[in-house]
Amino acid sequence: MLSLTHLDTKCFATPCYSFTFPNSVYNGRQVVSEDCGGTIARMDRYDWAGAHVNLKNNWGGVASGRAKESWQDRAKLAASFLRAGDTVCDLGAGSQHLKQILPESVGYVAVDCVGTLPGTHVTDFNSPAFTLPDQNFNVLAALGLLNWLDHWDRFLERLSHLAEGKFIVFTYDLWEPDGDRGSGKAHDGLDTLEGCMGAFSSYVQNLTPVLAYRRRVLFTGTLCRGASKQSFRPPVTKLYLKYLRPQEYLVLKLLKLDMMPRWLA
Repeated sequence: MLSLTHLDTKCFATPCYSFTFPNSVYNGRQVVSEDCGGTIARMDRYDWAGAHVNLKNNWGGVASGRAKESWQDRAKLAASFLRAGDTVCDLGAGSQHLKQILPESVGYVAVDCVGTLPGTHVTDFNSPAFTLPDQNFNVLAALGLLNWLDHWDRFLERLSHLAEGKFIVFTYDLWEPDGDRGSGKAHDGLDTLEGCMGAFSSYVQNLTPVLAYRRRVLFTGTLCRGASKQSFRPPVTKLYLKYLRPQEYLVLKLLKLDMMPRWLA
């Protein structure tokens, strides 16, 4: 079993790979979720086409409707980086599923482009002068948001100005760009992990691709204006796949295990 120093002991499993985080943290944050294995396995079955039909023109419906299973799983994974006493500002909050799974010791602030749910701070993320609520928070989440923005770089530039020094967990989908910003696919130049790392690290310090599953990546880091393009860490999945043997993959997938059995490890 892979042992990575400076990470918290928890197991993550997918139909493609499994890895355990030994004792410590990611960007100073412990991973505390006990159900990550099943979560990521479900996210790997994500139906891209069905989930994104007409979303851009129906954000109110998204906010008032039930979150899709893959969105719920994405929120569970992000919540594993939150600790007691944190307050998370949820950008593009939608149906606020993240709020529903947080422990009572974690505060929650919702921000979205529609005010469908009470208490939501409404702003236009595509505006160069978008706003954040005048409330105290120390963590930001942007789950499934960046792909839908007209200008991801303008958004991160503004965000790093408004919330410099705050921890952020966000996702980005690397599906091939098609020139239509209403499709939710990748922006030009951001359809590879290397492209995302080089681009996002200009605004996020200690940028870490915690997990890559299919064409979706969950990143963490600290917002920082003018962050160094060299201030990022290698993907955990890349480190683990170095050690993964074909027979281990088959055992994990066929037996639906959370981690490698001792007799095969």
